[in-house]
Amino acid sequence: MQTAHPIDRPAPSHSQVGQTLKTEADDFQKRVKSGELEAKVRSEVLAALRMANDQLKKAFSGGASSETRTAEPPAKPEEK
Repeated sequence: MQTAHPIDRPAPSHSQVGQTLKTEADDFQKRVKSGELEAKVRSEVLAALRMANDQLKKAFSGGASSETRTAEPPAKPEEK
């Protein structure tokens, strides 16, 4: 009994894979040179920092007790 291959289409040739990688690399290079990539990274980092800041504000404004806010970090274990 012969089992069917899960994908009916043939695997791409090495030249197709190479061409796809080259196209993606060229696109990436263009985005770096144009500043598009830098702008996108900055935007995403800024959004993440704003979200973290909002969460910290929530944690320290009424949501956390004064005891929690002034607690010291746990002591580091002694090195042997």
